[in-house]
Amino acid sequence: PPTDMLDVLDRVLHHYRSNREALEAQFAQIRSAPRISPSDSTALSASTVDAVVQQVLDAYDPAYGGFGTGQKFPAPDAIALLIDQYCHTGRPSLMGPVTTTLRAQRTGGTYDHEMGGFFRYSTTRDWGVPHYEKMLDDQAGHIYTYSQAYCVTGDPWYLEVVRHVYGYVHSTLWDPQNGAFFGSQDADQHYYLLPLAKRMSTPAPAVDTTIYTDWNAHMASALLAAYASSENEQYLHDALACLNWLLRNARDRDGRLCHYHDDAPHLPGLLRDQAAVAEAAISAYQATADESYLASAIDILGYCRSALLDQDTGAFCDVPPDHQQLGQLARREHPMLENALIARVLADLAALTADGSYLTMAERCLYPFAHQWARWGHLASAFGRAVDAVLADPVTVRVIGPRNNHLTQQLAKAAFVFYRPHKVVQVLDPAVDMARIEQLGLPPSAAPRAFVCSGSTCLAPVGDPKALASALNQVNMALMA
Repeated sequence: PPTDMLDVLDRVLHHYRSNREALEAQFAQIRSAPRISPSDSTALSASTVDAVVQQVLDAYDPAYGGFGTGQKFPAPDAIALLIDQYCHTGRPSLMGPVTTTLRAQRTGGTYDHEMGGFFRYSTTRDWGVPHYEKMLDDQAGHIYTYSQAYCVTGDPWYLEVVRHVYGYVHSTLWDPQNGAFFGSQDADQHYYLLPLAKRMSTPAPAVDTTIYTDWNAHMASALLAAYASSENEQYLHDALACLNWLLRNARDRDGRLCHYHDDAPHLPGLLRDQAAVAEAAISAYQATADESYLASAIDILGYCRSALLDQDTGAFCDVPPDHQQLGQLARREHPMLENALIARVLADLAALTADGSYLTMAERCLYPFAHQWARWGHLASAFGRAVDAVLADPVTVRVIGPRNNHLTQQLAKAAFVFYRPHKVVQVLDPAVDMARIEQLGLPPSAAPRAFVCSGSTCLAPVGDPKALASALNQVNMALMA
């Protein structure tokens, strides 16, 4: 109760005034103590990934799906980790929690059965009683995981979920003036309990029109995954429109991604914004072969290396050195989840550019968390995905041919829409990329060809999109064995 809180605050104030000197000495000691310390490379291995997977499985609720036995939140990283490990190992036991959880979420109370979209979380174990707010970032996570589930199961039901979720996002959270997305729609239990017909005559819950940079980037990445799984061109169009808006408008004069509000960029250089937009840009590059997206990702990660990388620990800081805040907010932290995301981005960039320094950076930024992740429960799945990404041999598909050639584009599309964890796709045009082609040791060809490699093993070049899909499936089966 408020009266009790006032009493607590009064006692805290009295204690501070009576012991100010000793308390401030303790605060100074706490502020100066390192939060993380560097670790050695032996701390990361395939067994690390296995241990994270087991921790996720231990948290799985077989009765109702999801993770834990209390309130149920969506867990896109946990689902993604299990799907990726299924693709690596073929273990059916990994897909049971995935399909059960995704169906429970969609058929339960956390889904809006009238207008589409997912509510924030369930206040009950059985997904039955939701907290009714709808948030953009949650919709992005659901679009990604249901798209991913379709790719490995072939069940069109998952694509229907994606279609309905994005139908809600596009109708309610999309800003047609600029192509970006609003942040959320308020919780209103009375409204959401109404049937659709009555909702039409009732004022809808308010929409928070803030454009969150990282959430928009997550939606762009999710829509690119949805495009890969469905080949629905609207998803590609809207993903690129959103990403292009961010790259044009949510940056300061130095090119740093920023939070965006009041029609202007603010809070430049936050790690979460840089990592999310870089991830979307790399995915957009693979979907379109537009070199400007790769250049944007390289620029963003270059800034992260120069301004956010802690040379002592190897991890990235959450804010730049010039970040202005009061008290503990001014202290630079090393967030595990954002470091896990940027590690995956760096691993993809290493595979695309054949620049090993990116992979080294990715590995080093994970080392400090090698002895911390276990305390995170199933939320450590983001760390497990990152370790898997930096340790795995990527599958690379390089299509050599003129970028505006129809066959080149069809080969690149066939490669992009095929799902395989840690696969990257790159188009190299002999007219402008010959030095790169020669550096990679790829032979020239009179007609467009795709070169599929896993680690140091490469298949014979392929010149037909269907044959390329078959070759990728062959690689997939071999890696799963």
